[in-house]
Amino acid sequence: MKLAVTGAANCGKTTLVDKLAAELDLPRVDEEFHRIIELRRKNPAPAELFTLLETILREKQENEAKHPAGFVADRSPVDLFCVLCSYPALRQFHQRTLDFMKQARAACTGYDYLIIPPWGNAAYNDLQNYLPGTSLPAMNPWSNLMQHSAMVGTAIQWLPADRILLPPADAINDGQIGQWIASHGDNVPWGDNVRGA
Repeated sequence: MKLAVTGAANCGKTTLVDKLAAELDLPRVDEEFHRIIELRRKNPAPAELFTLLETILREKQENEAKHPAGFVADRSPVDLFCVLCSYPALRQFHQRTLDFMKQARAACTGYDYLIIPPWGNAAYNDLQNYLPGTSLPAMNPWSNLMQHSAMVGTAIQWLPADRILLPPADAINDGQIGQWIASHGDNVPWGDNVRGA
């Protein structure tokens, strides 16, 4: 099974990836988003930042291809595309943006399921899971809701509804996410899927 977990900052993606990989006995593919944050600190030229996004997308696909039997990916091309869209300076590269979108969308079609955890699931002051330099100990929940909405909207445009899963917080928190996917994965009615029922 090929799974990817997408979502807003600090919503518990990496924790969910770890739970899924352990529960389903699948290898994990790391997100590599720290590279974006590190480059942004250097105030890069827009073209340099765009090149990094393209590089991460290509390398992510290469790393996922190393596990043809299945994997759990921390973040997906949906996240990368939403990052691209959030930087006005990158919009000057119109054709490059279109090409990136096509490549990102095509890459997402390789997933059996794209999983988007609830945007408010993780505590925003959870210092135990604070990752220096990449996470903030207190995130703005409304900014995260906007990110979450953008990612859900992009996913809806790119994938069939029955391949987008929005599990409820209790399935994640109770450590039963693999069982939830097994029981809700196929033929989930669109309305229930969006509500995470």
